[in-house]
Amino acid sequence: MLKFNFRGISKAWIQKGICIRRYRYAILISNLLIGFTVGAVCFLIPNQNWDSIGYAHSALRMAENDESKVHAKVFQELKTTTSLQTFNSLTQGNFYQRQMFTDIEGLAQIRGTYSVKYLYVLLIYGLHNLGLNAFVSMHILSALFAGLSFILSTLLIRNFSFASYPLYLIPLISIIQVGRMSTPDSMGMFLIFLVFYFCNRKWNMLSQLFLVTAPLVRPEFLILSLICFFLFRQWGFRIRFFLSAITILLTLSIAISQQAWSYTKSIKFLYYLTQNPNESFYTFQDMSFFQAYFKLITTIIQIDLPLLILLSFSLYLLMNNTLRIFPLATQRVFGEVLLYFSIVRIIVFPSGDYRFYSPFIIFFSYVFVEFFHSLNKSGSEVHFFDSRDNRNDRQF
Repeated sequence: MLKFNFRGISKAWIQKGICIRRYRYAILISNLLIGFTVGAVCFLIPNQNWDSIGYAHSALRMAENDESKVHAKVFQELKTTTSLQTFNSLTQGNFYQRQMFTDIEGLAQIRGTYSVKYLYVLLIYGLHNLGLNAFVSMHILSALFAGLSFILSTLLIRNFSFASYPLYLIPLISIIQVGRMSTPDSMGMFLIFLVFYFCNRKWNMLSQLFLVTAPLVRPEFLILSLICFFLFRQWGFRIRFFLSAITILLTLSIAISQQAWSYTKSIKFLYYLTQNPNESFYTFQDMSFFQAYFKLITTIIQIDLPLLILLSFSLYLLMNNTLRIFPLATQRVFGEVLLYFSIVRIIVFPSGDYRFYSPFIIFFSYVFVEFFHSLNKSGSEVHFFDSRDNRNDRQF
């Protein structure tokens, strides 16, 4: 007669459950510590760039109407938060920077390029009203969202071992690079991962809400939001909400276009900044749009070839269903969203600056790590994204 040791089996199950919980807690604690370290590094070692001047000018302009006072206060606060060498490089580096340092009207004219990042500028304005320096406020925001972006991205990962854990730290390089810059890119990166996390958890209303407000962080996120709404066509929301969301997005795009420069002027200004011609700031308006656009495309092909190779390789994997080694449908849809958004963005706004594509680079870094790690697994499943149950493995 067979006898089963139920006590031994139950004890083994309990011990296994304790080990799994300890394993998850260890991963969670290590991710929290790394996220805190990422934020601290980004705050203590910022990479001050010229765009921060435009965002500070937009925030300070909300409290002061006198352009001359705003202009003076911006560079005064910049001088108190940076070294003399950095200050000189930002104000005397090239002809354009020298002109913006002395030309009150010129700096006021380009404000629309930065003020359309409404939520980011509003946060700077709020922290400045609390007594913080505008540039310090940007350091805090960039560092905070960079640390949260890493933590949030790791919450999307599931079932990786301590042996492969160091490989998942590779995207830290991109996160830290973006977090050190005083731009809304860190906030945008966090927003994208937050939308994916809410979507993966089936918190549809929250993910849709943040998708609708995404263009207020960066106007080009209008492209991302539209791609998401059309790819998530089986998401579970009703047609009324879909039409309402599209209406809100189009309304936001009209409001943004009224505050910012026209698309033609933006392309010509982007080419002006890329080439850094030693001429007056105002002469870029006389450029030919098509000449500026095709020269930007040519510049990307010559200089930003690694980004184009990464986009092409990711598109190849997607078209050949290589990403279907991952059983979760959400992971494949997120990959499609970021890939299509990056391709459309690089065509519409020809710029190869890595910070514009940081969510795509970080996401596909995780994908490639999981892909190569899965090659070493014999017959074991790969679960890239976390889910509470198997319902998330189905299509939307």
